[in-house]
Amino acid sequence: SVQQLLDTQESVPTLINRLREYITHADMIVEYLSKRQSQPLVSQPLFEWSVDDIIIQTPCWRIETILPRVVLAQTLHQQALQQIQEGAFKDAHKTLLNVKKLHSECYKQLLCWKWKLQSLNHFSLQAKWHTSMMALTTGMEHLCTLCVGISNQSSSKVLYTISQRAMKQFGTSVAVWSSQQTSDLLQLSECLRYYYSSDILWDRGEYGGSIYRLQQWTTNKNLQFGPFGVLENEMGKIQLLLYEREQTNNG
Repeated sequence: SVQQLLDTQESVPTLINRLREYITHADMIVEYLSKRQSQPLVSQPLFEWSVDDIIIQTPCWRIETILPRVVLAQTLHQQALQQIQEGAFKDAHKTLLNVKKLHSECYKQLLCWKWKLQSLNHFSLQAKWHTSMMALTTGMEHLCTLCVGISNQSSSKVLYTISQRAMKQFGTSVAVWSSQQTSDLLQLSECLRYYYSSDILWDRGEYGGSIYRLQQWTTNKNLQFGPFGVLENEMGKIQLLLYEREQTNNG
């Protein structure tokens, strides 16, 4: 059932439910086996998965507790991106929490998998990749909170703090396991941080420093916003804001 839904993609909600059922049963099987280590197996299965056109084969039962979670996490991640694009930031935040929980569970399972063949050096079976994904997911949660704050017209100090937290998480993710998506979001959150710090300086009367930050750190950047249309609109205000501040300062 899971394989058929993965191949056809005919019903994502059904796929999510089937994966959750599969994960529950796989966990029960591994727990049952772990409590009966002295009991010999009649036969030892060879588990086989196809991930990104790469065949993964192993006799280790733990793979059945890890790869289904990876598939579910990736499916929910895509669902969160769709929710962000539609402006459902609170729903996306909840979905991202579930994604992070799945990667955390995979990480804990991999700590118990002490020895793997060299042929199993796939990213989904690396603890560092799951650590990076947890940090990426947390950073995206902060960006969802930032979008809500922008919609509610929160103060620049609040928005600065949120963007700084997002930047820290994306930096952690890149340091552990780099990806293009994480690098793009790191650059975006850095520009947002400077943007809001410029507002803080302007409110303090430090006009030169405020203008310099906009000129130096937020303009002429090839930013990739992904599904964050709210942030794209926010950054689109910078050129006009910079012009107005230069005119005010010169006056």
